[in-house]
Amino acid sequence: MCKQNGLLIRGGSYFFQARVPKDCRQQFGKEVIREKLPANSPAEAKAQVRQKWAAFHQRIDQIRSGTLATPTEEELQRYADAWLAYRLAEDEQKRIAGLDDAEHEELRNELLIDSAIGQRNLARGGGDSEFMENQMEWFLHSQYGVEVDPATPAYRNALYRFTAADLKATQLMQARHRGEIVETPQAPAPARPPRATRPDTPAAPTAPLLSEIITYFLDNYPDKTRPMFRKHRSVLPVFLDCLGDRPIDKLKQMDLEDFARVICKLPPRAAPMARKKKLSIRALAELEHRQTIAPKTFEDTFMASVRPFIAASRRIFGDSGFPPNVTTEGIVYRGTVKAGGNRQRAMTATELDSLVEALQPFAKDDAQMHKMWLPMVALHTGARINEICQVNPQVDIGTEDGIPYLHFTNETEGDPRIRKSIKNATSRRKMPIHPALIHAGFMAYVEAVKATGAKLLFPQWAPSKKQASPNAEDWFGSFLRDAGLRDNTPGNRVVGFHTFRSTFLRQARTLKVKNAEILTGHAGASSAIVRGYTGELGVAQKMEILEQIRFDLRWPLLGTPPTKLELQ
Repeated sequence: MCKQNGLLIRGGSYFFQARVPKDCRQQFGKEVIREKLPANSPAEAKAQVRQKWAAFHQRIDQIRSGTLATPTEEELQRYADAWLAYRLAEDEQKRIAGLDDAEHEELRNELLIDSAIGQRNLARGGGDSEFMENQMEWFLHSQYGVEVDPATPAYRNALYRFTAADLKATQLMQARHRGEIVETPQAPAPARPPRATRPDTPAAPTAPLLSEIITYFLDNYPDKTRPMFRKHRSVLPVFLDCLGDRPIDKLKQMDLEDFARVICKLPPRAAPMARKKKLSIRALAELEHRQTIAPKTFEDTFMASVRPFIAASRRIFGDSGFPPNVTTEGIVYRGTVKAGGNRQRAMTATELDSLVEALQPFAKDDAQMHKMWLPMVALHTGARINEICQVNPQVDIGTEDGIPYLHFTNETEGDPRIRKSIKNATSRRKMPIHPALIHAGFMAYVEAVKATGAKLLFPQWAPSKKQASPNAEDWFGSFLRDAGLRDNTPGNRVVGFHTFRSTFLRQARTLKVKNAEILTGHAGASSAIVRGYTGELGVAQKMEILEQIRFDLRWPLLGTPPTKLELQ
């Protein structure tokens, strides 16, 4: 045995070995754990053993705290039935509040999408189930105080039952949408085992648990369709995992300071990684990571979620024990990543010429013409990739004062496979189509797409995870690499579509064009205030700004419609 605890060396091979405490052997199914390590040196073996120790003790803690469960078949079905009742109750409250015509149509589209995804996932026994896993884990923890080990068959069984219950709930909501009567079933009581008290002694009042006030915050969020709600659903479980489920009167300011410290050491997409590695957030943070979260992620994701949660909890649960002095004020990023390290720069004139040259072959092939138009539309609008890709050519392309425009909005009909979204209020806008695009034949491409009945401007890239852009983004990243245009220099990267947004605004500054940010939908304080007083500028006024932003590019003219539009 090597001096490092848990490291066993036998015949030049390295092993992790640990004795399981007696009170946990039933869950592990063995007295001693021994696993061969993929290490080639003592240093590598020691690093891997530290990871194994973190995971091992994490599971021991979970078993002893009673949160790591192996539910019976009856319990699993009870949990799934409770999820069905929870979703139907949410839907019932929404209908009691009343739906106008636009909300009614939007909900119909959402249910169509949810039903299609649910059927696909159920057919695959869970399928592409990261979203459903998040929902299930949050629900089981918040309502029943249990956590099912992802490494066990019970977890897959639970996921299948939750997927089936979720699909059934969606189908019942669709029946309600058709005017059919669907009663909301009574959910099984989500009670934890009661605290023991003497029969002759009245129970002492106890403060709510942190998990309970998180559940209250999410359940009572005013608009669950907003992107911020999805951010809360992602961040607050991490907050709970990091602090531990405790009565809220036991929270200290140092807990928030410690949470910030832990967050700064996490890698991007920490929650899915923690589930995959079966580690707690704290255990994951203690490992070495090649990349950790950036200051912008710390502030715009984690603090942006925790800050309103703390403020709401002080207001609502202050008389139930929530500490009045706990605050996020003064908490700052203390990680090692420099601000702006992930920023994408503008492309140079030489790079733009190389880009156009690399796009030339697509212009000569009807089946690949979309691969030329998407980058060129991005360059000449400065729009976000998802804003462009979710455009429905049937309803989102029109004319105003004789000027054609693209309508970036989430308020019109979209492809049934996606959920249209915008980043903020100023992102909802009409964008005139650049004269250079029109001159090159873009409107002919638009008419060809419309003729197919497609509800995406670039239907060749299938939607993914209810968004129109992921597959287009993946293609463009590979295209940049193959064309020799990818630049991974920290703070000056060219790795994706956001480089066009930077290039568009850089060109506007170079040409001394004023108010270009109005075209790109930036949510600066001044532009938001002006828009609040004056409303959105007309398309003709925007065109006066846009036509000043010119790129001296030699790219093919496609003034005649393509003979056909092939969908890949």
